Amino acid sequence: FISSETVLNRELSNVLKYMASRNLHEIDYPFAYGKKGLHRGRLVIPAYYNNNIVGYITRDVTGKSKSRYIKEIPQGYVFNIDHQNNQREIVFVCEGNLDALYIDGVAVMGSEISEQQKLVINSMGKDVVVVPDRDSKGKYLVKQAIDNGWSVAFPDWESDIKDIGDAVMSYGRLWTLVSIASSIASSKFKIQLNSKIWFGK
Repeated sequence: FISSETVLNRELSNVLKYMASRNLHEIDYPFAYGKKGLHRGRLVIPAYYNNNIVGYITRDVTGKSKSRYIKEIPQGYVFNIDHQNNQREIVFVCEGNLDALYIDGVAVMGSEISEQQKLVINSMGKDVVVVPDRDSKGKYLVKQAIDNGWSVAFPDWESDIKDIGDAVMSYGRLWTLVSIASSIASSKFKIQLNSKIWFGK
């Protein structure tokens, strides 16, 4: 007989192992883990706005779920927006929430930026730099960056590095951030040129 407490401890252990494998730390963010229902055994990433929890994102850590992420967030939500109240002149915009945490940026939770998200990001009054994933969805994010008048970063990563998470695993957080900050293109022409080189097409 295996007690429910033993199962919960095993599930928590799986979450902690996943966090360690992804170079995520408890001090990075108030992570939690699901204890019941659809979210049982998943990494829970609360969604904050004005220091209040307004939703959550849960991440499968076993690789067995059909739904890698389950999201319950308000329409137009921008992840990690509360952490942008700093003196930094740049805000980095990512697709995924974990990528945003690695570089203390924000995430639009996908490859399509809604009008509401655009307004929220622009309202910060910072220079906006999009850091796309290196895939077809990332190409679409670059197009939106151009349309919005934002800059785009094309870091000098090996061709098999597809996103910020991969870069952190290979290079570490500091070098990843430096590589992003040193590769920013602002003009439409330079973004389009670098995009062709970076995506390989």
